[in-house]
Amino acid sequence: MFFDFDVLMTNPPFAGTVKERDILRLYNLAEKNGRWINKIGRHILFLERSLQFIRPGGRMAIVLPQGLLNNTNAEYIRRFVIDEAQILAVVGLHGNTFKPHTGTKTSVLFLRKYTDEEKEKIQQIRLKYESEWEEFLRNLKEKYQNISWDSSVDEEEIPEELNSFLDTYFEGREEIDELPAEETEVEEKEETEEESKGKKPLAVLVQEKSELDEALREKAEELESTNSARKAELKKEIKTLQSKINKLTKEISQRTLGGQIRLVLSEDRITEAFKKYWLDGKVMQEIDYPIFFAVNEKPVKDESGEYRYKKNPDGSFVLDEHGHPVIDHDLDEIAEAFIKFAKEQLAKGDNHFDFWR
Repeated sequence: MFFDFDVLMTNPPFAGTVKERDILRLYNLAEKNGRWINKIGRHILFLERSLQFIRPGGRMAIVLPQGLLNNTNAEYIRRFVIDEAQILAVVGLHGNTFKPHTGTKTSVLFLRKYTDEEKEKIQQIRLKYESEWEEFLRNLKEKYQNISWDSSVDEEEIPEELNSFLDTYFEGREEIDELPAEETEVEEKEETEEESKGKKPLAVLVQEKSELDEALREKAEELESTNSARKAELKKEIKTLQSKINKLTKEISQRTLGGQIRLVLSEDRITEAFKKYWLDGKVMQEIDYPIFFAVNEKPVKDESGEYRYKKNPDGSFVLDEHGHPVIDHDLDEIAEAFIKFAKEQLAKGDNHFDFWR
């Protein structure tokens, strides 16, 4: 259901995740790197739904965890937002804002949804850079034509767009350490981050691949010298071994720099994701626009979650015209600065801020 609101203001619930497959399939943000994810934070889906609720050209303000605007693994969410709307302002709230319920750092994101004409313009920008992308990809494939998962790669020589994509698409990378020597006494070892996620250490995977490679070599040699009765069985064993090696190689590649580059340039699905990422970058360069940034430095609440009130020199509360204590904060000043910023942009001819006329 689409409501076509002119203005929407919301503070979505941060707690809880959505796991129901039927619900996830209704949202673009539940798809990451071409695959449906198993679960997602409720507030992330809330962001997409809120954008659906406003009309083209409509505006919204939404409270979001600050990590959603900063963390590398949330890059695909930020790019979704930029594809759908112009960012008008980002206001960082003090950590005490939602105490005592939570101390999560949050920000208010102000957006203006693109019109159909603006979306068409963005599509035209993408089309303009299609040929440049093909040349960029050819050059990359030529540069890294012999790269493999165990190749030594100078990070400083990696093109910025590719390096940025690797950081956002893959779940980090590791160095290939040597396997620890066997010890006579079993010592209790601290669980690594990979092991806590159910992953084997990279060095173990490399050792397993080496053992499978050796087994495959032995089977291939046996196949060349064996009689016909054994050949069919050996071919089947070789096929099984090769399948295991391919699967293991891909798993290793996802965790090494050389392997990640090879996957980006050899797997169509990942190459297509990189293309979209690259074209999105070109769009952002061309539609570059000013964004208002501010930080709430004077919190509305103290560390215990109690409101902070203005006081007179004698210690009594400052009261408003209704006799209510006045909360001590700087959000009014931020609002006034935003209005001034918007009027300045409007005076420069940016009609996206025409709501301040």
